[in-house]
Amino acid sequence: MQGEREALWDNFLFSQTELVHLPHFIIENMKSFKTIHLYGSFNSFSCLTTGNVQPLTNESFDLLIRFSKF
Repeated sequence: MQGEREALWDNFLFSQTELVHLPHFIIENMKSFKTIHLYGSFNSFSCLTTGNVQPLTNESFDLLIRFSKF
């Protein structure tokens, strides 16, 4: 995600979620990235998500899938 979509995502995260309570300097640092890679793994009860400035390795993605199954 990048550009306008990433900016809209930031606006949502830091105004409509619990992330609004983070210290201002952390929010500004997180907003400074121009590209973010988001991943999600769904199960019957929830969704486990993660975001990073670099794409996940296959090993890390496999871990995400494994932990979401619990």
